[in-house]
Amino acid sequence: MTSANETIEGTLSRRVPVSELAGSRNVLPFAIVAALWIVLGTAASGTAKAFLLIAVPVTLDLFLLLKVVASVLVFMSQKGRSADGGSSLEVAIWFAAKLAGFGLLVEALLVSKEAPLRAIVWGLGTFVVIPLVGGMWWGRKNLKPESPDYAW
Repeated sequence: MTSANETIEGTLSRRVPVSELAGSRNVLPFAIVAALWIVLGTAASGTAKAFLLIAVPVTLDLFLLLKVVASVLVFMSQKGRSADGGSSLEVAIWFAAKLAGFGLLVEALLVSKEAPLRAIVWGLGTFVVIPLVGGMWWGRKNLKPESPDYAW
């Protein structure tokens, strides 16, 4: 595991321990955007069942992607120390879960052949809306105004 001193600095407004990257403070903007998108998409897509059939696996897939990236960063931050089996096993487990989540999405797309195209497009739009809007919100909260990555 990582020590308390290992942080990611750079353009962040505070020092973030690697182990906190997938913590609630960093995930909250994305979770709120996901909830709002699912409510909006359910109302606007025309068919709530078809939209949810696509949007829920996409949201799960994005969450599992977050966990894979966070576990890989923790694993890679061990800086020359021998990697313990636990962190490499964690990466493998989250990656397997990510593949299963993607398989669930493919199955949902195959099942939704009869669904209206509008509901499928809104559902797949989840891949764009959650990272884009959630990332803009996260960046607004966590980036330093003087950094070149700060766009506000």
